[in-house]
Amino acid sequence: MPKIKYMFLKYSAALIAIILLAACGNDKPTMKYEAPADGLSLFKTNCSSCHLVKAKLVGPALAGFNERWPDKKKLHDYIHNSQEVIKTDAYAKSVFEANNKVIMTPFPNLTDTQIDAILKYIEEESK
Repeated sequence: MPKIKYMFLKYSAALIAIILLAACGNDKPTMKYEAPADGLSLFKTNCSSCHLVKAKLVGPALAGFNERWPDKKKLHDYIHNSQEVIKTDAYAKSVFEANNKVIMTPFPNLTDTQIDAILKYIEEESK
């Protein structure tokens, strides 16, 4: 009987090792899952203290942003850090000056997906 136990343990250990190697040796890239962003919630959390959609508050009304910012990447850059964009973009500088040179809070931690969700919410609310 002890020989059977020894063989069982030996083969069990080998089987476990094979399973672990197969699981760890997966060469397929893993995809990062990002849950769909909630534009309204993100807007309330990040934007609503300074912006309204259809009226000026501390910052400008955001309705119609897509006509004023045709370059989506530049708009994302502006949201991430407006002061950097103001240095090189005349329109960004004019927005800054038209709003009493109040510095927009930088949002470096917002992902492009989250920014797009906020922008989609603004577009829907603009209608």
